[in-house]
Amino acid sequence: MKFHANCIPCLLNQTIRVINIKDKGTSRKDTKALLNRVMDILKDDAIMDAVPSRTGQRVYKAIGEFFHDPDIFKEIKWRSNEIAAKMYPSLVEKVRASSDPLKTAVSIAIVGNLIDFGTNIEYDLEKEIDDLHLAIDHFNALHGALKRAKSILYIADNAGELIFDKVLIEEILRQFDTEVIYSVRAGPIINDATLEDASLASIDKLVKVIEGTQSPGIILDEASPEFKRVYSTADVIIAKGQGNFEALSERPKSENIFFMLKAKCNIMEDYFHVPMGSSILAHWKRL
Repeated sequence: MKFHANCIPCLLNQTIRVINIKDKGTSRKDTKALLNRVMDILKDDAIMDAVPSRTGQRVYKAIGEFFHDPDIFKEIKWRSNEIAAKMYPSLVEKVRASSDPLKTAVSIAIVGNLIDFGTNIEYDLEKEIDDLHLAIDHFNALHGALKRAKSILYIADNAGELIFDKVLIEEILRQFDTEVIYSVRAGPIINDATLEDASLASIDKLVKVIEGTQSPGIILDEASPEFKRVYSTADVIIAKGQGNFEALSERPKSENIFFMLKAKCNIMEDYFHVPMGSSILAHWKRL
């Protein structure tokens, strides 16, 4: 998916939110200076032919440089991890009590995608967990693919969300004889998950964890040889979140990718023809 004009005000609003959260004492002059820097990026005509992840990468690099802090959301990520970790026992219990544990675990993992700084959508995780529903439901295709798969690449999105992913990974490993490799970001970007977050969630004790790219969505030409090898050989790819969808939906539909995300902006509403906040499990071949 190419960059959309609606992404421009969204990224400007995100920049203002960062300023308000990071340093409420930032002067009006410095605030304008940062906004000018971000607007210079957004005025570049080249962004319209690129995936949004590249522009988001440039914008958040500029924000980090402005605050002299490459991991400006570290505290927010820690809080997200703590909140999600407290929910973990009840999430596991819900899966075990379900008549269809795998589908429940999938739905729970998608709900976890709500934990996202880069969106204005309001959410209630506990309410969402109580009312699991897939607006785009390609579960049967996923189930069949998992039964046949010898290897699965699971591409993560946000910190905190990892706990919800863990519930699904545990259920996949319980039901299928397969290898799961979990990919996080190669460095801090927004509140996306990194190796540190995967370690805090103990996912590294469950499956192999590798790094993707330092961008809000995988940019394959920037990925390491290891990631490219796993990506090209995995029988099934599960990609979490809007950033990964925007980036990987530019890939051929022949690839066996399943996108799992919440619709958190009008671009996703229009693309998938679902209301804001909907849970989406979409097999790329079927879209």
